[in-house]
Amino acid sequence: MAPLLAHLDSGLTRSASDWHWKVGEPGALRTYGHLTQDGPVVTQADLDAFIIEYRLSPSAESLHQDAAFSYKGESFRWHRYSSEGKTTVSIRHIAQKASALDSLGIPLAFKNLLTADSGLILVTGPTGSGKTTTLTAAINYINETADKLIVTLEDPVEFRHTNKKSIIRHREFGRDFDSFPDAIKYTMRQDPDIILVGEMRDFSTIAAALSAAETGHLVLATLHNRTAPDAVGRIIDAAKDYDAHLITSQLARHLLGVLAQQLPETIEGKRTGVFELMLQTTATQSLIREHRFDGLHDEINRGSQHGMISFDESLKNLCLKRRITADEALACASRPDLLKPLLKNFR
Repeated sequence: MAPLLAHLDSGLTRSASDWHWKVGEPGALRTYGHLTQDGPVVTQADLDAFIIEYRLSPSAESLHQDAAFSYKGESFRWHRYSSEGKTTVSIRHIAQKASALDSLGIPLAFKNLLTADSGLILVTGPTGSGKTTTLTAAINYINETADKLIVTLEDPVEFRHTNKKSIIRHREFGRDFDSFPDAIKYTMRQDPDIILVGEMRDFSTIAAALSAAETGHLVLATLHNRTAPDAVGRIIDAAKDYDAHLITSQLARHLLGVLAQQLPETIEGKRTGVFELMLQTTATQSLIREHRFDGLHDEINRGSQHGMISFDESLKNLCLKRRITADEALACASRPDLLKPLLKNFR
């Protein structure tokens, strides 16, 4: 087990976000988005000892396992699976302290959404784009400023908040509930003000979240889509075999905003957040009802007076500040053909 602990230590020293272990292969680290295979060769004996020490023993019938553990005061998310018949593990480092919203560079209008009494707020982006960091900061902001009852539904719980002004109930899939749609339904009977849904993975969860928003709760949830309009389209598409008209109507009425995010590489070789924010306006409501999702891009570009901002505008601003290169901005852009002429002096 000692080689694996040494690899954990090495990653912490180098600010790694992820560790990858597979029996018979060198351990790997992901640091600022880059993967390096410079760890010790993982043995089954070392991995078994680690699993026992940190109480990560899987159920016999499961080929996959999600769990969490602590090491030297740091928190980690653990995912075990099988690759070519060999035990394989992915580990994600979870920050011990919630970031301040203002420190993340998130548009100010997003913070204003968190004061709403009801509605749906989405945070979307690819895996590893910082959605957990954003939602943790959002819940922490509410916890520090408002007297609310907040229930989180997660798989697994990644950050455990301490009650401040708010009361927070952490509930974990597989331990405290076995179905996200049912958990949302029963949570509504627990007098919550705010419900955090770790991920809306299917139509039933989407429908339950919208029902909660419609009945007077503020719901925060995540999706994996790249842009704000894509997230809206994903929800409508999930409803096509069900009651698409009802879901469209609910979404238009109760979707307060969508924050999309990415983590482009900085000139210094690190990562920084870049954001797109779509807010509820009469125009965006009409476009959602009409399923004109491409029109949402144009409305975001026109909506700066409401606090909206597009990825391309955010990327241009980072280039102006010399935080990222033009090539990196174009790689992350929603409409690179429109952004490229604006960056001709930043190569």
